[in-house]
Amino acid sequence: MPLPEPTAENVVAYRKSAGLSQSELCRLLGVKSVRWLSKVETAYEGAQMSQPLFELMLFKTNQHPDFECVPRQTTP
Repeated sequence: MPLPEPTAENVVAYRKSAGLSQSELCRLLGVKSVRWLSKVETAYEGAQMSQPLFELMLFKTNQHPDFECVPRQTTP
């Protein structure tokens, strides 16, 4: 299945679907600036999320259309 585009609308929709605030998503992705995310979500001055960061967001929020993150099995 093709990945959705990291449009402002998709970033907002997937963040909200995951039940995360902007600051929670920033922490999850290792992004330091909530202001940057706010700009991305409104497409302010053409701000965009990169496709790799968007895909990481989908992975970490279990919304990727093809894959899911599962805990690693530890061996005794």
